[in-house]
Amino acid sequence: MPASSVSNGATAGVRTEPKPNDDLIVVQQGEILAWLGEAIDGIAWIRKAMRLSPYLPERFWFHLARAHFVARQYADAITALRHISAPDVLHCALLAACHARLDDMSQSQSQVSLVLQRNPAFSIAAHCEPLLHYRNDADRRHHCESLRLAGLPDENPDRPQVEPTRSSRSPPHLSSRTRGANSDG
Repeated sequence: MPASSVSNGATAGVRTEPKPNDDLIVVQQGEILAWLGEAIDGIAWIRKAMRLSPYLPERFWFHLARAHFVARQYADAITALRHISAPDVLHCALLAACHARLDDMSQSQSQVSLVLQRNPAFSIAAHCEPLLHYRNDADRRHHCESLRLAGLPDENPDRPQVEPTRSSRSPPHLSSRTRGANSDG
């Protein structure tokens, strides 16, 4: 990669090289590869970042878990998620999806219960789909289908559902006379 110029006062004119051993850059490369559908390569990059990091942020485990999930390595994803000391709603949702894919519905339902206790308004549409940056539609569908398989709701059941519009026909309250038909002959 070519060097880039930095122009911010004190370091004006200093040229910097990308840092191939910067754990944050390396983990981002792995995360991007997973989003692009190249999960096996992503796993390797994320593991490299974990070796490079002196402090190993817990979010690296989530990146690794998601890459394993994309690779359909559900048991490995579960193992990675178990390293997170205080799992949030999205961690629990992914755990539920992994357990469901392994046909361990008891563990899956346990995680679904945690998700819904922590966020009763949780829905796949509102809380997961906007965060799924997969390049491949098949990966996004796999993720959402796995969440559904676990029993997580597609929509928030407390939110009022909007009736579909009737754009192709007149509203039912209009009579044939008001739609233009002449019933008088």
